[in-house]
Amino acid sequence: MEIHQDADFNALLFCLRQQKFLELLEARHISKALQVLRTELTPLNHSIEKLHFLSSLMMCLSADDLKEHAGWDGAHGTSRQQLLTELSKFISPSIMLPAHRLASLLQQESISNVNYTASASRDKSIIIWDVENFQPLHTLAEHSKEVTYVEWSPDDSRLISCSQDRQAKIWDTKTGKCLETLKEFAEPVSSVSWHPNGQSFVTGSMDEYMVEWDLQGTQLRKTRDRKYKRARGQIQDKWVIRGCFGGTDEHFVLSGSEDSNIYVWHKQNGQLVEKLSGHAGTVNCVTWNPKSSHMFASAGDDKTIRIWSRAPQNQAKGKMRGLLDNGYHR
Repeated sequence: MEIHQDADFNALLFCLRQQKFLELLEARHISKALQVLRTELTPLNHSIEKLHFLSSLMMCLSADDLKEHAGWDGAHGTSRQQLLTELSKFISPSIMLPAHRLASLLQQESISNVNYTASASRDKSIIIWDVENFQPLHTLAEHSKEVTYVEWSPDDSRLISCSQDRQAKIWDTKTGKCLETLKEFAEPVSSVSWHPNGQSFVTGSMDEYMVEWDLQGTQLRKTRDRKYKRARGQIQDKWVIRGCFGGTDEHFVLSGSEDSNIYVWHKQNGQLVEKLSGHAGTVNCVTWNPKSSHMFASAGDDKTIRIWSRAPQNQAKGKMRGLLDNGYHR
């Protein structure tokens, strides 16, 4: 476990051992509690005042008496959660994340260059939307079957769409014109991801192959690599659920779920960061804003697209308003 470089290691140990001491007293294991006090807490030389207070708790006659005098609600109350919150001050944020940690960790950035979003639909169309007023700018309708996924290029000048018609298309986002159509697929095309340099991209299809392409639609590489990490919590049984990486330096994994929620995990250790509610049906696609680490969008079977942000957008209209209990706006 990575400890913050400025953390007081003895203070961290004192917090852990104090909880151990109190839980032993609550269970009325008096001799074991005394041993912890003498051999584990006292040698830390952390706080004489706290040691004297903990010693006085040895005189408590019952678990209820202990809780009253210590101002502590017991092992089955909130004390362990409070301990984790306290420990998060000592541990590097890349390993352990504090309460309401998604909103607090996402850094504030300018979003002045983020003006558009795009949606894919079962009606075979793609719509490019103006994020300021949520009005459609272009409707792209050249696929012959359901559009399953879309992805913006790093410079926002191109959009790639994937479809059940076994094709992927490259679009000019300013004009709405189709630039290239990729047809070399044996199965429906299900996903796509751009290279950070914007000069190539990788598609995924139901035949489990990943193919890298250049901007002219030339196939560069084809692979069937199945290496992955698993994040747990969300429900995916009947439908395709699309996740993504995002946040500062792409430290987070974001996914929809069949239980109508959105799940966010820390990429490095798989720890669940947030569970966000708001949709009224399966959330089948999520995407993080590449230019703003505190904004992402979700699409669901309730026929809504929701924009989520740490800070409220007073100019936005539509179904994106409301304040969540965890400080995250949609």
